[in-house]
Amino acid sequence: MTSKIVKYGSLLANAVRYDGAAVLAWRVLRQIVSPFGSLEAHVLLECDLTRDIRVPAAPPEITVRTALPEEMASVVAIEFGPDEPAGERRFDVDAAGMAALVATARSRMAVGDICIVAAAGSDIVHFSWLRFGTLPPVLARPVHLPDRECYLTDGYTVRRWRGRRLFDVVSAWALEEAKRRGYVRAYAMADFIKAPSRRMARRVGFFARGRVLVFRRRGRDDGLVLRLTGRADPLFHALW
Repeated sequence: MTSKIVKYGSLLANAVRYDGAAVLAWRVLRQIVSPFGSLEAHVLLECDLTRDIRVPAAPPEITVRTALPEEMASVVAIEFGPDEPAGERRFDVDAAGMAALVATARSRMAVGDICIVAAAGSDIVHFSWLRFGTLPPVLARPVHLPDRECYLTDGYTVRRWRGRRLFDVVSAWALEEAKRRGYVRAYAMADFIKAPSRRMARRVGFFARGRVLVFRRRGRDDGLVLRLTGRADPLFHALW
């Protein structure tokens, strides 16, 4: 019994040391509500595209560019490669599922969304999306971006290229591209517990527009959004 207390006490101390007490408390709270649904905390980020945007230099072997519709199979596949962390995947897919993901990506491009990739030679090693207009519903509510505003989302870097700040390079490149096309504001979103994502966003010029708590009911598309600070629009319809 004493050894278990020492063991779990050590695990608790390490969790507080490396993640902080707030993150630990948040994980405990999520576990408590898990029988009823999922609990999420997001930081809604905003970037003023009328200002100067500093695009950092990419590694010399990397080229950043917009992707073509015929490249979507290669783009989608990098998230599911054999060397990628299985725990980070949103889901596992078979051949039919992969084909559906490729079709969805191409349909995004057909309505004007832009896929930005970082390529090392012929290998795509990162992708991100700039989205415009109407986005997929959030908690069964439609999301409509105002004119001249966009949403930077769905970024992924393959494992072997992590730590090279490709997120910074591609995100800044995407913001500059949106500005060139006449857009004046960009949004992004970061998870409360993913401090590296928030730091990256700040480096490329995003600031916190608002913080929200999201509860998704188990087995249903709807849920509740509570605005904790700032503004929740245009991505969320908050209760207050």
